[in-house]
Amino acid sequence: MSEITTTPSSPFHKKGILTNDPVKLYWATPHESAHVDIFKRVFPTEMGYLMNQLEDVGYHGEENDASYAAANELAKRKRIVRIVLEKGILYFNTDRNIPLEHKQLAYLKDFCIEHHFRFIQTYNGKEREIMLERSTLSEAFELPPEVDEQAEKLGKFIASLFLKYFKTRMTHIHGKSDTEIVKYNQYYRLAKQYRTEGKPLFGVMKDDEISEWGESSLRIYSKNDMLPDVLLFITNGYHRSNDGYMDSVEDPQQVFLLVNKDDFIKSFEKSTDELIDTVKHEVRHWYQATDVVGLPKTKILNKNVDVLGHALNPNFFGYVTQEKHHMRDIEFKTNLHTYEFHIKRYLNRNVPKPEWKKEFYDIVSGRTLYAGSAMMNTIVDNLEDMMKKDLPRWRQFVKELYKLIFPND
Repeated sequence: MSEITTTPSSPFHKKGILTNDPVKLYWATPHESAHVDIFKRVFPTEMGYLMNQLEDVGYHGEENDASYAAANELAKRKRIVRIVLEKGILYFNTDRNIPLEHKQLAYLKDFCIEHHFRFIQTYNGKEREIMLERSTLSEAFELPPEVDEQAEKLGKFIASLFLKYFKTRMTHIHGKSDTEIVKYNQYYRLAKQYRTEGKPLFGVMKDDEISEWGESSLRIYSKNDMLPDVLLFITNGYHRSNDGYMDSVEDPQQVFLLVNKDDFIKSFEKSTDELIDTVKHEVRHWYQATDVVGLPKTKILNKNVDVLGHALNPNFFGYVTQEKHHMRDIEFKTNLHTYEFHIKRYLNRNVPKPEWKKEFYDIVSGRTLYAGSAMMNTIVDNLEDMMKKDLPRWRQFVKELYKLIFPND
């Protein structure tokens, strides 16, 4: 940021053409070939090499045309995006097949916030404003209220798909205890309520798309297009009530969810709460990919891997390694809310209120294991591992997690 100033003489208060490489901004006096001049100044070796390649293949055209061709090729190779700054608005224009990297777009969003610019993407002659108020790198990553509400209803609607199983158990009550009869009546009532509330918002169709668990069973789509499609895989006896992942970061269209039928039949309310948390976790990932929000602070971003944890360079054997799930940049903010959900539930059920803070610090420092709670064991192990491998990241994570669990402190 050393070359960026906010003084009246700063070029950022004028009209200009800029290029990011990948997270630095270069300014040039606007004229027809300004971005070519930037490339020549910033990448003289690469531009010269590409110009020579054009000559070698017998490129026929004016020298200026060759410069444009070389500049365009360089932009593709280095994933550089042309940016125009005019009248307090920052425009960027990118090819759909060459999207901005997460760190690039996050940097530009922070830049616009700092300099009070609007931020607009232009593509195929259309404009789309990138909203800046929803989140920045350093803020808590909350879903917009209407999206959060619909994601909760989506989780409940998916849970309501088990309605027929409760109905079957209610009609075969011979030999069942009064407690079981009351339980399945309550589950049936809730599932029916969730189905009624969700029908105006969601549609269901059969689907057989391949997921990492096998062929999906159903596709659930939002009738108002507020949420991504969900490809649902229903199983028996999976080690968790539910699981999920997003199909793609580059062009996210849908989310894959796995639900364990047995867990929903045994404990419908508990499994539904966990499913809602999983749905919101994956919807946050969808927002991360589409709007590039919800990454950790710049100072703790992992410089050696991408946001998905893939190493930027292959290892000695040519393999691209990947960070553990809980250490990836894209999981930092989403895990905060998932950990908040499970830790709060554990504290509410097992720990007297005056001892919450002591128990919280035992959890985040890895001093306690929780028999019978696989997710709490996972959280404790992950936080202990983070503390050992990346202490600044752990400190920031614990700081933000504390604020979520103890908001009034």
